[in-house]
Amino acid sequence: MSGAQFRHVVFDADCRVCRAFRRWAKARDSDSRLAFVPNTDPGLGELGRGVDADRAARSLAVVMPDGRVLWGAQAVFATVAALPWPWRPLGAVMSVAPFHWLAEPIYWLFARNRGRFARFVRQS
Repeated sequence: MSGAQFRHVVFDADCRVCRAFRRWAKARDSDSRLAFVPNTDPGLGELGRGVDADRAARSLAVVMPDGRVLWGAQAVFATVAALPWPWRPLGAVMSVAPFHWLAEPIYWLFARNRGRFARFVRQS
């Protein structure tokens, strides 16, 4: 799979932290490799098997060019791996087991408590 291929990033449109991550990634996506899709998008189910608004409200999802759907920390790392230097190598390394396995519990702990972190990111 080429790093230049397009990825759909499904995020919780009601989450301030999720919107801040989208802004951060879009500001660095000089190659336009990412398409951010809010979990409220009516065509969400067409992106990939298992992608739905309820699940995307709890976790970031990335639909890879080959159709695989990644969730949680793996989705974050796949998003970062689509960005140019210096982010691409970092995302690529973190996407590989055991790194993403180690990051999953941290991601889920953060995701369950992201409302507490919202005050640290600007409103959008």
